[in-house]
Amino acid sequence: MKNKYIFTGKDIRPSTISIDDRVEHDTFGAGTATSVRISANSDYYYIEVEFDNATGYPKDSTPTRFRTIRDDYLSKIDIPALEIEDTETTDGVK
Repeated sequence: MKNKYIFTGKDIRPSTISIDDRVEHDTFGAGTATSVRISANSDYYYIEVEFDNATGYPKDSTPTRFRTIRDDYLSKIDIPALEIEDTETTDGVK
């Protein structure tokens, strides 16, 4: 079996977006990253995104929620972690 990874000799920057990250696009809105893959020339990443709302772009096209977009056209949405309050129960046990 041949090795499917080819060393390009380039320094590849890490992607700032990972699977299950929330992302935002100027035209398509907010969505969730479902796949991350590097381009053939190792210059950028393709991110497959499931957007919250279906959009038809260009206007004549069938609306869809699924798009593959270069990572430099997406911004990661930081969702703060849930803060759980440390409360005592009535019997004094946390």
